[in-house]
Amino acid sequence: MLLFDPSSKKRTLAREHVPWLVSCLVVGLLALIAYGLQWVVSGVQPPASSPLGLVSGVTAGALMIYLFLYALRKLPVFREVFRYKTNFWLRMHVWLGLLTVPLALVHGGRITHWGWLTFFLVLVYVGVIVSGVWGIIRQQYVPTRLLEEVPDETIRSEIPHLTERLRQEAELLVLATCGPGEPGTGPAVVPPSLKDHRDLIRNAARHPGKVAGVLAALPLQEIEGCEPLRSYFRDVIDPYLRPNSAGRSRLFLRARMDQDFDDLRGRLPDEAEDVIDALRSVCEQRRQFEEQEALHNKLHRWVSVHLVLSALLVVLLVSHVASAFIYW
Repeated sequence: MLLFDPSSKKRTLAREHVPWLVSCLVVGLLALIAYGLQWVVSGVQPPASSPLGLVSGVTAGALMIYLFLYALRKLPVFREVFRYKTNFWLRMHVWLGLLTVPLALVHGGRITHWGWLTFFLVLVYVGVIVSGVWGIIRQQYVPTRLLEEVPDETIRSEIPHLTERLRQEAELLVLATCGPGEPGTGPAVVPPSLKDHRDLIRNAARHPGKVAGVLAALPLQEIEGCEPLRSYFRDVIDPYLRPNSAGRSRLFLRARMDQDFDDLRGRLPDEAEDVIDALRSVCEQRRQFEEQEALHNKLHRWVSVHLVLSALLVVLLVSHVASAFIYW
C-alpha cells in the first residue's frame, strides 16, 4: 500500500497527512522548546527524572507500545481497537512513530550513565526508526517500479498456477507446430488439461479474435523444418517455465532472450513467425512474474526486521521502566 499515492489529488494527500504532520510537529517542537527553556532558566541540562523528562519518556514509551500492538491487530482482542481502515492506521503509525523521536531526545538528552541496558535500548530504538523510514521509502519506490516494469502484474499467489498454464499452452503450441515427435525427442502427448480442447482451439483459430493469447498462434497443421524449435523448447523454454527455475535461466535476461529468439527466427520457416512471437511473449510474461516476485520480496523483507526490532524494543523498554522504579 502506498502511503503517499502519487495518483491521488494534492487535496487528498493534504487532507490525509497535513493534520498528522502539523499535530506531531507542534507537539515535538513544544517539547523541545520547553526542554531548551528549562535548560536556560535553571542553567542545568534537565535530567530524565525531571517532570518534563518523565512526561516525555512516559509518552514516548506509551506510543511505542501502542504502535507495536498494531502488529497484533488481527487477534480478536485487538480487532475493536484497530477497526479502522488500514491506510488510516498506517498514517498514524508513521507519524506517531516519528513523534517519539523528539520525545525520546527530551527524555534521554542527559544520560549520565550508559549502562548496557541503556546502550542496547538506544541502539534498538535507532534501528526501529531507521527500518521504519526505510520501509516508507520502499513502499513508495517498489509499487511504482512494478507499474513501470511489470505491466502484466497479477496476484502473487496466482503466479505458480498462471505460469503452469502458460507452460501447458506453450507446450501445446510447440506440439501443434512441430508434431509430437519420436519418443525421447520431446513431449509425445498433449497435456491432459488441454487434450480435450485441442480440436476446439484449432477450429476457433480459424476465426481471428475468438482465441486470445498464446493459443491464437496455433497453426492449422504442422510446419516442416521446425525441429530446432522442438529442441529449444525442450532444453530452454520448458525448464524456464517451471517453478523455481526462472532466475537460473538465460531467458531471465531480456537481452539474451532477444538474442535467442532472433537466432531461432533465422533457423525456422517464415510460417513459424507467429509461433515464435507467441513463445517469446510467454517467456517475457514469465520474466515479469519473476521480477514481480523479486520486487515483492524486497518490499516485504524489511517488515520482518522492523517487527523483530520493535518487539525487542518493547522488551528493553519494559526492562528500562522496571530498573527505573528499582533504582530511582
